[in-house]
Amino acid sequence: MSRWLRRLAQNPCLPNRLGQAVEYGEDKDRIRALGILEVIGPDAKSVVPSITSVLRNFNIPREVRQAATDALKKIDPSAMP
Repeated sequence: MSRWLRRLAQNPCLPNRLGQAVEYGEDKDRIRALGILEVIGPDAKSVVPSITSVLRNFNIPREVRQAATDALKKIDPSAMP
């Protein structure tokens, strides 16, 4: 499955759509999107700003922020706030 997602990630629309879900979706959708972005890894660098905004918002539930941390570690560890 990760090979399939990586091929999809080459299309910039997928990470960008998932980034929108991370920023504006319901919590369960955010967690799902972050899980997919984690699998995509470095090819999803375009959504780092969306992920870091989630990490900085302490009104977002801990589970979502933990999923964001896990995804960011795989995408771009140097971007950790």
